[in-house]
Amino acid sequence: MLRRIWQWLKRFWRRIFVKKPTSAPVEVKPARRLTDTEYEALFFRLLAEVEQGLTRAGVKGLLATNGVAETELIIWLRGFGERLLVADAPNQELGRRLVLLRDLGMDLGEVAYQIGVQLQPQERNDVSIPPGNEEIEAVGEAETSLNRGNEQFMAGNFEAALASYNKALQFKPDHHEAWNNRGIALERLGRKEEALASYDKALQFKPDHHEALNNRGNVLRDLGRNKEAITSYDQALQFKPDHHEAWNNRGVILADLARNEEAIASYDKALQFKPDYQYAWNNRGIALRKLGRYEEAIASYNKALQFKPDYHYAWNNRGIALGKIRKI
Repeated sequence: MLRRIWQWLKRFWRRIFVKKPTSAPVEVKPARRLTDTEYEALFFRLLAEVEQGLTRAGVKGLLATNGVAETELIIWLRGFGERLLVADAPNQELGRRLVLLRDLGMDLGEVAYQIGVQLQPQERNDVSIPPGNEEIEAVGEAETSLNRGNEQFMAGNFEAALASYNKALQFKPDHHEAWNNRGIALERLGRKEEALASYDKALQFKPDHHEALNNRGNVLRDLGRNKEAITSYDQALQFKPDHHEAWNNRGVILADLARNEEAIASYDKALQFKPDYQYAWNNRGIALRKLGRYEEAIASYNKALQFKPDYHYAWNNRGIALGKIRKI
């Protein structure tokens, strides 16, 4: 039953919710999805290795080796944590180990910490939080409101999701995930300036939040502030150099500015980190076509279609390029 209750969490996130560029939609997919059993085995292995001295870089390497995105593991962990919190069996030792993950300086560690603190109420002094402190209840209320907002967002109820994110921030004003998700909901409601302000708040509390920086770049592009948008993408890539969505989005805006050679270089970086990223292949083809390099453009569209045979944008663009060749 619990697995069904929390199944929606596994479908959530990873935008995360990247804006669709004019030239082609932008897709964001997790590296791969595991079963609950596989996630649990991987997470407990991670816990054990962190206790043995595994660093942040080591954790990222472990996730990459297993083809798992940090965001996907966070989604699973939230559901796992909820199940732990309603269980009758004591989990103080596990709570202690979860709290230690905060030292990694990762989003995964922050979520683990929030769960761990609630699992070991008798040991709150060990983490500088006195028993009965209102902060513990506030964190729990914030997480509940955040999860509710995520569910409402996935159901397409953006106004309700916005209200839930606002409630989460009432309990925890520095919750960078709530600020980021609030910005996404505001975007969907067409409230671009407010969305930008929300992303800025997320970055105030977590300056290296690469997803908020990427989302911020998308809004700036929508507002016609192209140079600022490129700067925001560059900042996202500074913190996460393999962020293929940011590389692709950066290419899209460079193409908008008729800087097609630079756009192609940016798409090539996206494809370096995600070779099957059909949207970057398609966008690369568009830039090549604008430069009159029709044969190369067709080859790029062919690659997009290799990975997504039903990608109608690529079929259409390929036809345009073929038409150009026939006119030469």
